[in-house]
Amino acid sequence: MVASAWLVALLAACSGPPDDTGAGAWTFLGEDQPGALLSITGTSADDVWVVGADAGSGPAAYHFDGVAWTAIDTGSTGNLWWVASAGADTVWMAGADGRVLRHSRASGATVADVLDPAITVFGVWASGDDDAWAVGGNIEVASDGSQVWHWDGTAWTRAEIPADAAASRAIYKVWGRSATDVWAVGTDGVGLHWDGAAWSTVATGTTRSLFTVHGTDVAVWAVGGFASATVVTSTGGAWSDETPELAPQFNGINASGPVPVAVGTQGAVYVRGSDGWAADPRGSVTAYDLHAVWSDPDGGIWTVGGKLSSFPLDHGVLAYGGAADIPSL
Repeated sequence: MVASAWLVALLAACSGPPDDTGAGAWTFLGEDQPGALLSITGTSADDVWVVGADAGSGPAAYHFDGVAWTAIDTGSTGNLWWVASAGADTVWMAGADGRVLRHSRASGATVADVLDPAITVFGVWASGDDDAWAVGGNIEVASDGSQVWHWDGTAWTRAEIPADAAASRAIYKVWGRSATDVWAVGTDGVGLHWDGAAWSTVATGTTRSLFTVHGTDVAVWAVGGFASATVVTSTGGAWSDETPELAPQFNGINASGPVPVAVGTQGAVYVRGSDGWAADPRGSVTAYDLHAVWSDPDGGIWTVGGKLSSFPLDHGVLAYGGAADIPSL
């Protein structure tokens, strides 16, 4: 199952810029790839993982080890919407047909688990090999499409979530600080928090869809919107809006680097400084849309995207802004 035209439509649509991103000029590491690139993560600049759309011979999946990029044959089909790595053995990849892939760093083997073939798994996050969360839904339905699943090291189990969250079309992304502090967001501004015992609803203060959630030890951000951006944040209390004026729709956010970075349609990159969000001084990365972003420990910014406004999802883009000399895909 591929994402519907409804999701494709979603994806299509201040003070001076901070100067402490630590990133140099944008460098294209991949351009006009057969499939759009949809997610990127890593543990360091020499351990980077990228996944993306299936252009006909399986989904895009790559690993960079500090020397070269290696294509990963997942043995799977369909688009991969997200990748996560806790730095342990397992690298998690999630996507079409309710599928979550568990890729072993040690053996190179990939195992596919189908949670529910009626849904798309849009997000996955793990604290370790024996603790992972996968979120998704069926956006072809008007309501009651959302699902949340937990991996305990042996099997996946569907989690109970509050009725208002379950009534939404999809939970798009999940991220956590620890196994007992996990956040998820989705359609219509739905927000969830896991405290180690149960999921509870979070009032994010918006009814616009939120596509990605990420944070630090002291703050959590969620981004989304439709055509124009939405950014909401919490430092432990009520959520507040800090959407920058005139910003295009945001699809991804990452706060693991020196400053939080958000990316979105029209190749937009925004960074959050002490005075709030502002466009990256280097300008847009590409004319295509950006879907995800990751900051490495050295301050380099990595972002992926492609043509997301219509099917097929193609013209994949991978760009890097940092001091390292990174080879192309």
